[in-house]
Amino acid sequence: MLDIQVTDMIYIGLWGLLALFCIISAHRFHPILYLMGGFFAFLFGWYLVNAVTDLNLFAGVYSIVFRSVACGFLLAIILIYLKIRKNRTQ
Repeated sequence: MLDIQVTDMIYIGLWGLLALFCIISAHRFHPILYLMGGFFAFLFGWYLVNAVTDLNLFAGVYSIVFRSVACGFLLAIILIYLKIRKNRTQ
């Protein structure tokens, strides 16, 4: 039997719903939402694997991988947003 905490279930549901919302609404609003949806899908998968396995994905090398990937996603989103904003003002 899986021993999943309530907070783990909340985070898994939150990241899954955000990923789904961003990917679905990207076609209507802006393609940057595909990247944001990918980031939330990554968080969804990371928290899901952390909850259902015995691995502690928030400690050691896994923590460094998580932070690096999250930093990369967020940096890419910020740079794309700034580029879009700069092009709109010109």
